[in-house]
Amino acid sequence: MHGPLKKPSPFLARLQSGDALLAISDPAGRVEVAALWTHGFAQWQRGLNLPSDSLPEQHALITKGADTYFETGVSCHSPDGRGVAVPGTTVVLAPSLAGSARVKGPAAGLVPVLINGLVGPIEGRTYEGAMTVPAA
Repeated sequence: MHGPLKKPSPFLARLQSGDALLAISDPAGRVEVAALWTHGFAQWQRGLNLPSDSLPEQHALITKGADTYFETGVSCHSPDGRGVAVPGTTVVLAPSLAGSARVKGPAAGLVPVLINGLVGPIEGRTYEGAMTVPAA
């Protein structure tokens, strides 16, 4: 079982405290975004249910991947992986990872995106965010 992050990034700390939401000028939009993040954090805190027959090394890798996603990917792809919608619009910052053929497909299609980032239209749709390579 995976617990909460021990030391959240500055961005996550600002989200958890509510400070990151102060930049949203529309009060209704701020409430909507706060509700989404509160729900996302609640889902995240439940942890990962890993198969009982997996090895401790597999647990460690999956947990590290989950931490990395929450630190670097969740701000655009959302806690559930379906993409963060800009409140009051139909705009989504990044494509859904949930059910994505690219994510479910061969590593050769995903690894270059993780290493080099991805900017521009994806399957004919342009997103507001751009997948840039997180600083190590």
